[in-house]
Amino acid sequence: MIKKFNKKSLIILIVFILLIVVGGFLWLGKEEKVDIYKYDKPENYILEEGVLKNPSAKVEIEIPEGWEVDIGQIGEEAEVSFLAPGAEFDSDKRLKKGQITWFNIMNCIDRDYIACGNYDVYKGIVDKGTGDEFFEVINVGNLTGLKEKKAKDDNAIYTVEVFHDNKIYQIMTIVVPDNEENYKEFEKLIKGIEFLK
Repeated sequence: MIKKFNKKSLIILIVFILLIVVGGFLWLGKEEKVDIYKYDKPENYILEEGVLKNPSAKVEIEIPEGWEVDIGQIGEEAEVSFLAPGAEFDSDKRLKKGQITWFNIMNCIDRDYIACGNYDVYKGIVDKGTGDEFFEVINVGNLTGLKEKKAKDDNAIYTVEVFHDNKIYQIMTIVVPDNEENYKEFEKLIKGIEFLK
């Protein structure tokens, strides 16, 4: 009986020590949450006389005639959306016709974050000016950016990103149907973007 008790005690002691060791490693390996990127805040946007301004990010967007602008908020982050004239939605609030565009600015704090980590790669593609099989290099205001198109059926999503001053300026547009008329509306918005010095 004494041998059994000692064997049980030894097993319990070993399990207890293992729990302490594993717990210690987990506690030591625990990292503090660090911001790796931040989106711009809604209060940084000013809408006046047909121009959306963000002085802190040094960007202005001339709003094409007839477009609606909404400066919303998700958590602490700004959600800026543009609705082209004639856009229609179905009963589930999905775009049925026309286009809707979102604009956001990501301030890259840590390049290890996937989007910010690609900053230098994408900026290199832009600086070469040639694009690749996924991206087309385009002018966005007085800077150059990358445009990507994803099409499905007669719809398309255009994403334009400009990499400048440790920021990623992103414009994402859903176009239904993907035709020349809707694409021209998209181009009007892109041509109205100006990056300030």
